[in-house]
Amino acid sequence: MQSHIEQIRTEGFTVIEGFLSEALLARSRQALTEIEAAVDFGQEKYWGTRTKRARNLLGRSTAFDDIVIDPRLLALVEGILGPDFQLSIATMIKIFPGETAQPLHQDDGHWPVPRPHQPFVLNTLLAIDPFTAENGGTELVPRSHLSAEPVDQSAARTAVSMTAGSLLAWDGATWHGGGANTTFVQEKGVNELPGNPANAEVAQQGDDDYYWAGVYSTVIAGNGDYTPVGLV
Repeated sequence: MQSHIEQIRTEGFTVIEGFLSEALLARSRQALTEIEAAVDFGQEKYWGTRTKRARNLLGRSTAFDDIVIDPRLLALVEGILGPDFQLSIATMIKIFPGETAQPLHQDDGHWPVPRPHQPFVLNTLLAIDPFTAENGGTELVPRSHLSAEPVDQSAARTAVSMTAGSLLAWDGATWHGGGANTTFVQEKGVNELPGNPANAEVAQQGDDDYYWAGVYSTVIAGNGDYTPVGLV
């Protein structure tokens, strides 16, 4: 994990390919399919009106228990935040075709500390299905966690692509946002979303592009059981 810890410190993010076993990946996908069936689209543009989110995953299913206690993941978190940390958020994100890009933002704005500062939040995101620039993969601005300037929406973004079962982790201070889903799939002859109906169907571009997101935050003595305002 040390090389990934160093990459987060210098670049603001890292990708660990093949983090999940095939068995755990399949178990997670099945659980998310059941959870997603009861979730509606977002109502606000910031969260995505063509995006479904389900929070409190650990309260909805035991399928994710082995993920959050994985020794490799805990070592990564401790390497960035130190030994005192907590899992603040565990959420499902499913970005559908037609979704627009989310504005760049940071997830550690709760703490009124001059930037740059020590890491307070580490975001982790698992690609339960293939993660591409075309289907809404997260966009980040490298080394922006070291900036003292406000978030610049015109900054050059790096779109992350990774295989199913891989993990993306980034410092909560890194400028980031969900990408646009520009794919189009003709499903059962009907699709009201923008796109070219002549496009061939591509399996990973259907509405099964699940992302499992966990947010770990620093525990500050006397601060109580705080859940950060920022979400992935």
